[in-house]
Amino acid sequence: MVGKRAGHEAVVLTLLEKKTENYLAIRIPGKTSEAIMEAMAALRAEYGQRFPQVFMTITADNGSEFARFVQGRVAPR
Repeated sequence: MVGKRAGHEAVVLTLLEKKTENYLAIRIPGKTSEAIMEAMAALRAEYGQRFPQVFMTITADNGSEFARFVQGRVAPR
């Protein structure tokens, strides 16, 4: 989600796990591939070994900010 207010861009990465209906919204610094990868790495670090069980599937849209993510380059921290 991208919103604009008073000339400032706010970007929120939203994740919804369909089976459990867990919803996460994370503010990221911009609509860039680097920001997405940093947010995903932070989630992986936070959830540790549970990450694959909590996030069984992640579907990204076709935006260029997801290019590296779709290529499978989410490295653990």
